[in-house]
Amino acid sequence: MKTRLFSLTVALSIVLSVLLSPKVTLAASIDLASIPFASVGQPSGPVAGRTANYYLMSHMDMGMVAGLAKYDVLVLGLENAVNNREVLDAIRALNPDVKMLFYVQSNEFPIGGYQNNEPPTGPWHALYARLDTLKHFLRAPDGSAAQFWPGTRSYNFTDPSVAQLLDGWIGEQLAAYPWDGVFIDNVWTDMKWYCSGNVDADHNGVKDDMAVFSQRWVANLGWFGQLLRHRLGPEKLLIGNIGGDTGTDHSFWTGSANGRMFEGWPNTLSLPVLSTAYLDPALAWHSPGMVIVHCEANDDEVAKVRYGWFFTLLGNGAFAVDHGPNSGPNGDSGWHDQLRWYPDLYDRDYGQPVTTAFRDETSRVWIREFTTGLVVWNPMQADAKLKFTLRDGRPLETTVPARDGLFISTK
Repeated sequence: MKTRLFSLTVALSIVLSVLLSPKVTLAASIDLASIPFASVGQPSGPVAGRTANYYLMSHMDMGMVAGLAKYDVLVLGLENAVNNREVLDAIRALNPDVKMLFYVQSNEFPIGGYQNNEPPTGPWHALYARLDTLKHFLRAPDGSAAQFWPGTRSYNFTDPSVAQLLDGWIGEQLAAYPWDGVFIDNVWTDMKWYCSGNVDADHNGVKDDMAVFSQRWVANLGWFGQLLRHRLGPEKLLIGNIGGDTGTDHSFWTGSANGRMFEGWPNTLSLPVLSTAYLDPALAWHSPGMVIVHCEANDDEVAKVRYGWFFTLLGNGAFAVDHGPNSGPNGDSGWHDQLRWYPDLYDRDYGQPVTTAFRDETSRVWIREFTTGLVVWNPMQADAKLKFTLRDGRPLETTVPARDGLFISTK
């Protein structure tokens, strides 16, 4: 019995070591002729290889124009329309197709920095002057200000007047400068955790029932999205930084928004969530769709950048990269102030996609075919050895490293 048990233990150890070893090669043979062509893409702009920059500095100068104008999508600090309008104008002159969105937090006001980030005539000063301290800000049961993020003060979004006020103020910003839309941060699907549950939205001195608090907040957030969609019309973009991904219902937001950002990939979001939420063709975003995959990778983590870039190419999103995680001054994901460009990835001509992404069941890698070649993305902990038969009958072999991606030219 001991001998059999020992043999079984050894066998299991060998199997586990093979499964967990990053040097294991998984073989697969793929005939592309069996993969149907698909009608893919977005109604406007290129559908593959789009880039984005989540650039939230409150001041910019003309030396940044050439770098920022390379991107297809820019999420920028609103105050730049007042602080350095000429920089925004120069970016658009250099890249007329760029989509510039201004950044707004749905849940809080930047109380700690707005006075230093813009002149007294700036947009944040105008908003603060209209906020009723007693009505529009959230409190703790002891009457103190509720705070989620350092340097901010939380809105009381259980009160629908907050959504109305922000909607009207956003409309003024769209009239003051020709932004292409607005980016709404912190669009959460569940607020029961907010401020550690120590909130008193109705100001009765008693801690709120967080289930009721969450229901009211999320309902008003959905209404806020509807107000913005009506204000923006069919042309301008509404993007949300949506949280609460695992098994949650985003329908309160998807019907109004053009898309979302996946922030902190791959550190904070799971592969099953991403592959479903990002690649699901049934996800009904308001047209034209725009999804941003935001990667956290330090300067020396080029493989992680490549991993995120080729994942993004499996769909029609735009790719952004920042430092992180835990690289910021407060142990957060760092300042959004990066002008990082990867020419080997970003400047390549991928052509147009001719299939949607599909997963090979043998190797478990994801593949998408383009007019100039194949994007192959390997999320597994093992290298993948692949054999392709191209549509013209030519054979092709390659190995994709573990947790990496590559582009195979077929021209």
